Amino acid sequence: PEAFTDGLGKPDSESIMPLDEFGEGIDNIAIFNRDINGDDIPDRITRTHVATGNAHDYEEYKIELNKNGKFVNITPDGFRTTKGADCDLRKIQFGFLPNFNATIISRPFQDTWATPSVATKTVYKLDGNNMVNSTTQKMSSVCDVKVLF
Repeated sequence: PEAFTDGLGKPDSESIMPLDEFGEGIDNIAIFNRDINGDDIPDRITRTHVATGNAHDYEEYKIELNKNGKFVNITPDGFRTTKGADCDLRKIQFGFLPNFNATIISRPFQDTWATPSVATKTVYKLDGNNMVNSTTQKMSSVCDVKVLF
């Protein structure tokens, strides 16, 4: 199977930071300059990788529109991943064609990290200067949500 990708491609800039003695902390910040609102001006998506010192690292995303040289944060709540040792409970994938969107597929923790549960797919689209939930649908019961993309 093809490896999962968040759809952002190669970052325009990237910072690598050292972790603490427990292997914890922010170890990577990647910035993607992408025109997400179709005005031919690069906006910005920032992906921050947080190491937890265990199998549960995660990525946080920040989506910002470039408004006259000032970046305005339009990120909805909860734009982060949840990773387990065997199964990912929450992944995010961005799309740019025909219009910018972000798809989150997540499922609740149930008994153990590897116990399957019913996943939900939520698609966010740009509406003016806001990211809005355009569709939400229940999907099948899975362990790793990556298989549903």
